[in-house]
Amino acid sequence: MLAPARSERISEKVIAVRSPASCFYAVTDGNAAILIDTGMSPRWAAKGLERFGVPARSVTHVFLTHSDSDHVGGLELFPGAAVYMSAHEQAVIDGTIPRRLLFLKRRNRFDRRYVALEDEAVVTAGPFEVRAIWTPGHTPGSTCFLVDGSVLFTGDLLGLRNGRARPGPRFLCNDAKENERSLYKLAARVPQASLLCTGHAGWTREYRAAMAGYLAGEPNRQA
Repeated sequence: MLAPARSERISEKVIAVRSPASCFYAVTDGNAAILIDTGMSPRWAAKGLERFGVPARSVTHVFLTHSDSDHVGGLELFPGAAVYMSAHEQAVIDGTIPRRLLFLKRRNRFDRRYVALEDEAVVTAGPFEVRAIWTPGHTPGSTCFLVDGSVLFTGDLLGLRNGRARPGPRFLCNDAKENERSLYKLAARVPQASLLCTGHAGWTREYRAAMAGYLAGEPNRQA
């Protein structure tokens, strides 16, 4: 499941940019651009965006699915961009809740000012509308973003195996059971999408086939 998408244009407006262990995405109309995550480092982010003619200065908004370093590592390349992340993610930044990885407990380092989003917040980001769907489990503030009602970015909530959505690896989750509940929540909130884009396991246009096991729903798991 840890097989990030290669760098490529996957639709007229959406570009996948790979860094060594993760993938982030740019959504652009040819002038302004927004990002979902930033990859592992400024160097990888710059290299990937330049390949598709997206200058760093054109990035006006950055939406972070969570604060792990492989998703926020390229952020300093965009000093003028407005940054958005779940209000609940602050817990693993200030140490209120330890970030658990394998047998380690730590705080996620993050010192950039950001707009704290609540569940179902909607942000107008230039020509794009971005809806935040809080899906905790991987981290307390893990969040999916639905752009223009059709393109869904899931961060590390899920992976794709043989075209089907599967929960992210348990050993990388702060709370694996909550992560799976969030998959049902996502399916209930987003019954259809034109693209499903993950942080570590590629993307698919077959949203309903990928999410079939969750779209059926279990009332006690939805939120």
